[in-house]
Formats: sequence, structure tokens, C-alpha cells
Amino acid sequence: MASTSSPAKGRVLIETGVGSDTLIPNTDFVGEISRDNGATWTAAAMAFISDVGGHKLYQGDASLASQPSGMNMKYRFRNLTGKKTIVSTGGAQWGNV
Repeated sequence: MASTSSPAKGRVLIETGVGSDTLIPNTDFVGEISRDNGATWTAAAMAFISDVGGHKLYQGDASLASQPSGMNMKYRFRNLTGKKTIVSTGGAQWGNV
């Protein structure tokens, strides 16, 4: 995804599905965001937001100021512990706010 200017901040959203193990954000998994097409990644400080019918939503924000300037946005989910994780959906937001 391309941005129209080099964003200073990013947000990662991750929804896990029914059947996932109990997960601790930032311990069992991280959400990361990049503004230089995936060459540099910054971990977002993930937090649990809600549980609707076993689907858990996590959100995290990150400053992108330490990354090289860029406008080619990417986000990713990384499982750090190998726990069973079913990612239902994910998304990212970015801007200069």
C-alpha cells in the first residue's frame, strides 16, 4: 500500500479466531509496521481490545520516526512462541498525527 507522504506513526490491528491458544500480546506475538516496503520493521505496542464470540481484537501503535523515509506501507504479524494462532484478519493505519 502506498502513502502520499512519509508517515510518522502507524497502527496495527489483528483479530485472532476461535481455536487460538490463549495469547499474551508482545510476548506470544507482535504486530509490526514498515514504511519502506518491508526493509525496516517497527513493533507496535499491542494491547487486547475486545472479545466477540471468541474472536479477539488486538491493536498497537508505533512511532515510525526511526525508520528511513518512505511511503510503501506494509504490516505483518509475527508469532514469537509457536502457540496456535488463527489470524482472522489484520489491518494497518498510518499518518502524521
